[in-house]
Amino acid sequence: MLAADTALPDTRAEGLPAERAGARAVRWVAERAYKLGIGAITAGLAAFLLLRAIHWPPHEDETLVFFVSRQPLGDLFSTVFEERGGAPLHFLLAHFVSSAWSSLTGLRLISVLFAVASVPVMAALVRRLTDARTALVAAAIAAGSWMVVYHGIYARMYSLFLFTSALSFLLLLRALGRRGAWPWVAWILATVACIATQPYGAFVLVGSGLFVVVRRRWDRAPLRPALLAIASACVLTLPLWLVYRVLADRFDVGVGGASGSKLGSPVDVLSYLMHVAGDFTVGWAPAVAVILTVALVGAVVLARSRPDAVALAGAVILVPTVAFLLARSGGSVSLESRHLIFTLPFFAMLVAAGILRLAALARGWAPAALTIGLVVLLAGEVAWGAHRTPLMYKDTLAEAEKRLGRGVWVFDATDQLDASKQRFTVSAVSPGPQFETRAFGPFLIVRSKDPTETAETFLRDTAIVAYQGKLIGIGDAGLNYQTAVTALARLQGRS
Repeated sequence: MLAADTALPDTRAEGLPAERAGARAVRWVAERAYKLGIGAITAGLAAFLLLRAIHWPPHEDETLVFFVSRQPLGDLFSTVFEERGGAPLHFLLAHFVSSAWSSLTGLRLISVLFAVASVPVMAALVRRLTDARTALVAAAIAAGSWMVVYHGIYARMYSLFLFTSALSFLLLLRALGRRGAWPWVAWILATVACIATQPYGAFVLVGSGLFVVVRRRWDRAPLRPALLAIASACVLTLPLWLVYRVLADRFDVGVGGASGSKLGSPVDVLSYLMHVAGDFTVGWAPAVAVILTVALVGAVVLARSRPDAVALAGAVILVPTVAFLLARSGGSVSLESRHLIFTLPFFAMLVAAGILRLAALARGWAPAALTIGLVVLLAGEVAWGAHRTPLMYKDTLAEAEKRLGRGVWVFDATDQLDASKQRFTVSAVSPGPQFETRAFGPFLIVRSKDPTETAETFLRDTAIVAYQGKLIGIGDAGLNYQTAVTALARLQGRS
């Protein structure tokens, strides 16, 4: 029997390579699935933002960036540093874009670019803190958020702020896990860019420092490199605070309370934070209550297995909360949810972890439960976005009450790709007898003499007016003409 036993093959030894190969294959498939998922989410967001960036009506606050960015570089710095204050990095990017393509659409493409780029960065950040599944779900939640969609079009600095802050946190985690100076140099550069984008980038820096200190309780990695990097970032951003003092002198920022009192009572701050959570996901009160409960479940789950994730999320959320409770302000300008956009990756992470844990309770039905829960949440995010900014989500011409009134079109003769061809006067040429025109400097206003009545008539008149603008050399008139013709063809095809 002994001889027979010794002659048996060693199945464990032979099976080990096969098991390793199988594990590698599973990891390869999982990695490809993750990348395809993030790619699909990113591409979907990009397609929507590019479409709406062209059609969404101009917002009055976008005019600030539009006109300041068109100044010569010296005048731009003078305006930003001495008069305006705030967001020098975004104004600088806007200046270079305006030099190549002086239009609102060009400025909006900055927001589109950084909103889209934020998705894989946020996913990488969450994945480093948790795992690929949580990162994938969190990326879907963040990409569908009204906060990302709106600021992915809005020609201000907030999608750039989201990108630079998420990149700063990601590089912080990478630097903590590596030796050498270069990872910390990369983190310093990203953090300086973040603060140069928005003064609330200071919360990103302070939150990072708090996380580094708290993390020492379970990770005894050397603290000196992190502290030197944080000190360097503080020194390098000192000139920016001179710029932001101008902004602080122009506005007293608050969330409520009487003049000269604290920034707001705890109730005011709690209400503001709930408002932020709503704009991150679904803003109706019952939905916010459910989503916060799911996020709490996610926090408990991660606290047990991923202490770094909860520690960083807690630090990032705690720092501005304490600042709001302690700060004094005249309260002439209210905080908006966009000011805490840098916390979005972490809130999405907590919600994603909570959804995954609750879905797991369904055991064999867990994939179906996860799919249903995520679809419901994303549908709610779209509904909230349509509630907050209906013009961004709907075909406004089709939704407009009928019968339509008189059509009005405005041309800007200074809107030229070639700055040498810009004009500051324009003649009051009429596209036809059914229109009346008035010229005010470089602006030509065209109005139909009679109500257009129907969408078809309005689009037909738009094509006529845009074609006339093309003939007299108005920038983007050719694009507007083609847009009107395409929309008219689609409308006629449906009827």
